[in-house]
Amino acid sequence: MRPLLEATAEDWDNVINIGLRGVFLCSKHVAAHMVKQKKGAIFNISSNHALATLPDTEIYAAAKAGVNGMTRSMALSLGKAGIRVNAICPGFTDTPHYRTWLNKDGNAAEVEREVRFVHAGNRISTPQDIGRLAVFLASDGAEMITGAEILIDGGMSARLYNSKVC
Repeated sequence: MRPLLEATAEDWDNVINIGLRGVFLCSKHVAAHMVKQKKGAIFNISSNHALATLPDTEIYAAAKAGVNGMTRSMALSLGKAGIRVNAICPGFTDTPHYRTWLNKDGNAAEVEREVRFVHAGNRISTPQDIGRLAVFLASDGAEMITGAEILIDGGMSARLYNSKVC
């Protein structure tokens, strides 16, 4: 993630290749096996950046919005074969990458307080939260859910603006 005017074509290629092309290739190859079984559930990992984003994240937001659009199209293309396709759109998630980001400027406690503040429940997702959603989407209980973009960001995207003052 870097400012638009500093981003390069190489930055574009790297982010799009990992964040969009990688999802395409994984989905394509797993779908080939699912078609033979005449059933399956694919959940592409996207991001809340596909729906609402921040400055200096243009390439990442484009990749994730691409994942969501591709997910909808895959749901239509693969539905006749009994395959459901959905996008999971997490926000902040407590991972090693998140912890590294928190500590990059040496004020982790202050940044973490601010991050928690913008979440309705004052906490961020865990990998287990994301996993429980994935398990549900793979289950028969989700048989009518396909082509959906499911936010799992603790209400962060529900906020109209971010201010501690009002």
